Amino acid sequence: MNPLELSGPFFLMFYVVLVGWLALIAWFLRQRAELGPVPRVDLVDPYRLAYLRGGRAEMIHVAVFAMIDRTLLVLAQSTRKVVAAHPHASRAVHHRLERDVLLMCSQPRAASSLAREPDLRASGDQYDSELRELGLLPDRAQTLQRLALFAAVVAIVAPVAGAKLSMGVAREYPYQLLLLLIMVTFGLFLRVLFPRRTSLGSRVLQDLQLLVEPLARRPLAPGSMTGEAVLVAALLGPAALPETFYFVERLLPTWGRQSDDGGGGGCGGGCGGGCGGCGS
Repeated sequence: MNPLELSGPFFLMFYVVLVGWLALIAWFLRQRAELGPVPRVDLVDPYRLAYLRGGRAEMIHVAVFAMIDRTLLVLAQSTRKVVAAHPHASRAVHHRLERDVLLMCSQPRAASSLAREPDLRASGDQYDSELRELGLLPDRAQTLQRLALFAAVVAIVAPVAGAKLSMGVAREYPYQLLLLLIMVTFGLFLRVLFPRRTSLGSRVLQDLQLLVEPLARRPLAPGSMTGEAVLVAALLGPAALPETFYFVERLLPTWGRQSDDGGGGGCGGGCGGGCGGCGS
């Protein structure tokens, strides 16, 4: 039977099932193509881990948090702005990102505005290249594979949806719901096929998050366990820290709560077992 001859409700049911199956198949093929040997990911540089989790903005947020905890940055009174604790604070750090942030905060700056600074792009670009080489972010070849999958599913759906839409317009049948479903279809395919991280990247991130979750439940306090607190902020987000970090509550409305897209299941076995050892 020609599905184009189905009446409106039955065709919509057919279309939803078709799109669902195609999305599931595309997701499975992308997952399989992007999984591979788990690289060794050390925990020495929390800013690289923050970049993996949420990109350049999260990397900068974690750097700001770390330097407030070390009293290199301070919150401007009664505001959500940060400023260097003293004029020569940048001389006390060796990390390029920290030095650049401190130089930009010689005057009070909104923490959220730092993420838009082009002068901080270099640190993010370095991490971006490293993570793509490790297969945790999609490289050129993986992006082309995603595009090929997207083209394949669109090539199946578009003729069916287009033909039925043309019939509806020609016969003056209601077609608005089908048009809406077509728009949702493309959004679904984009979300399934183009997450920020690769499947391997999401798997590694989830294993690392499992590793540090016990740290988030410990009685961390500002200034006393900076390394552990920064690791929690990098992998779980500053919102995962206990309430003793009062400055997080003041900055969170500005930072926002990062969603963790990235498309991939976790191996759930802990970083040491399921991820081939993450180094320390």
